[in-house]
Formats: sequence, structure tokens, C-alpha cells
Amino acid sequence: MNESKKKTDPALLEAVFNLSSDGLMICDKNGVILELNRTAERLNGFGADRIVGRDVRTLVKEGHIDRSVTQEVIETRRQVSIIQYVARSGYNLLVTGTPVFDEQGHLSHVVVNERDITLLDSMKKELEKVRKESDRIKEELTELSLLELRQGDIVAESDAMRHTIQVASKLARTGVSNILIQGESGTGKGLLAKFIHENSARRKQSFIQINCAALPENLLEAELFGYAKGAFTGAAERGKPGLIELAAGGTLFLDEIGEMPLSVQPKIPKYLDDKKIRSVGGTRHKTVDCTLVAATNRNLDRLTEDRRFRL
Repeated sequence: MNESKKKTDPALLEAVFNLSSDGLMICDKNGVILELNRTAERLNGFGADRIVGRDVRTLVKEGHIDRSVTQEVIETRRQVSIIQYVARSGYNLLVTGTPVFDEQGHLSHVVVNERDITLLDSMKKELEKVRKESDRIKEELTELSLLELRQGDIVAESDAMRHTIQVASKLARTGVSNILIQGESGTGKGLLAKFIHENSARRKQSFIQINCAALPENLLEAELFGYAKGAFTGAAERGKPGLIELAAGGTLFLDEIGEMPLSVQPKIPKYLDDKKIRSVGGTRHKTVDCTLVAATNRNLDRLTEDRRFRL
């Protein structure tokens, strides 16, 4: 006799059915439970003697389960997978229902496979909690490392100054492009601007600095935006690029911005809007991308109210 045609021992099939680590359930075409294994009994909180012969719809109506995969398979005639909560046992189950068709293509049975994912779900939530805590600690360690390795001449002993350094570090690492530093004279605004640059993605590019109070009005605009050939008397024959252009890809630090002449001020927000500059006496616009850090010891709100500042 051909060995391949031997039928599997029913006792062996019964053993495999009951020893499966997954819950297994067989329902008829109407959703009546015909058989379930021991794992399914445990997962559902019912012995076979109490559940076999019952319609799965009654289990939903009585609140034992929140939904029935068997019912959905009967309605759709295709394999369906759902997450099911079993009130009696408290388990969250990944349940897959597979339709079985007879030779005429009619639905004859539904085979249900159940797998406990309660622990997996709990572990996922715990892992997410640990990941968030890890990110928080990593961020704090990064900030401390930055302080130790890169703060240079900045002394941060007080809580307020430490907070300032932490904020500056975050601004640098997140790539904020427009930053205003306010503080009294001698508090290290320039050092803080340099710190932001050195801890940003632009640290390998230029750090250009200008004191807006050190140049007369007629020269400040030319220094910032550059000038074209013959733009004014004494201008270089070939023109000259401005500091904004020289800071391309890097950082431009405008110190004492509260002292910037009113005539020049409106051109700064225009540049911030479109990142385009036009040199003095020039006719073409250039696109220049740089981080702009400004600093002042003046009360800009009061200057704005007095119409002496309009950036």
C-alpha cells in the first residue's frame, strides 16, 4: 500500500489540536461552535461543555466578547483578522477566522485561530514608556556634554543661566533660523550667539558678526547687503559682497540690533521672509540662506511703542 495515502491517526490529530499553543475553534456555516481546544477554553474562560453548540452572536450579545470574527467571515466569505477583547478572561486576542468551502463552493465551516497578545501589548506600552524616558535622559546628557565640551568661556552657575544654555542648545540642535538674545551689557550675548552657532548643524560654516551701533547709517546697509560696482563714491570697482552673503550656510550675528538705523531696519524682515538680498546699487536679487541671531540690551517693546524700532 502506498504510504503517502495512509490516513493520519485521528488520535494524533486530536493530540495536535489540543496541544496547540494557539486557541483553535471550529464553527459551522451558521456560526455555531462545534469544537474548541484546551487553549481556546483558557483564553475564552469557558469550558467546552459550556460553549460548544452556542451561536457566536450570543457571546457578543451577552458581552463575553466585543466582536466575533466568525460572524465577519460568514458575512464577507473571506479570511478576517481582528483584535478581540474577552471580558471573562481579560485577554486581548489576535483572532483570525478562515472560511472553509465545500466542493460546490458553499461555506461549510469557519476555522478560528486565537493568539494571546495581552503580554505583547503590555510590553509594547512599557517599551514606549522606557523609550520616552531614554530619550529624555539622552537629551539631558547631550545638553550636559555640550555644556562641558563646547561652552568655552560661558560660566553657567545659576539656575537661570543653566536654563538659558539649555534653551540655546535646543534652538541650535533644532535648527531655528531666527533668534533674538536680550540681556544687559556684559552678560555674554555674543558668547551665547557663538555657542548657538557652534552647536548647530551650521558649525562648519562661517560665523559673521557685526555691531549695528558701530557703523554710520550710510555704511551699515552696504556692509550688510553689499554693493554693486559704482554704487557710491569710493566704492570698490568690482563691488563687494555683504555680510549676509558671506554668512551663507552659516550664522550672521547682529549685535546691538536695537541701535540699527530706522532706514535699514525694514530690509531685515524682508530678507527673513524670502531669504533674498539685493546689493546697494544692484539690480538682481540673490537667495542666501543663513541663521540670523540678533542681540540687544534695549527694551525693544518700548522702542517699538516710541516708533524707534520696527523690525
